[in-house]
Amino acid sequence: MVRAQRIVLRYRDERFAEKTETIDGFTAVIFQHETDHLDGILYTDRTDEAPTPEE
Repeated sequence: MVRAQRIVLRYRDERFAEKTETIDGFTAVIFQHETDHLDGILYTDRTDEAPTPEE
């Protein structure tokens, strides 16, 4: 699975001020992975093949 190596985050801090940050490298991949979890997407949902059940 290919992930972006640079992402731009937009969020609000504890005082509700809007913030923007650019995240690079492996940290960007981690943010994308964790965002998938928040959206209810599992790793297996993003693979091309269905997993083979173990015998």
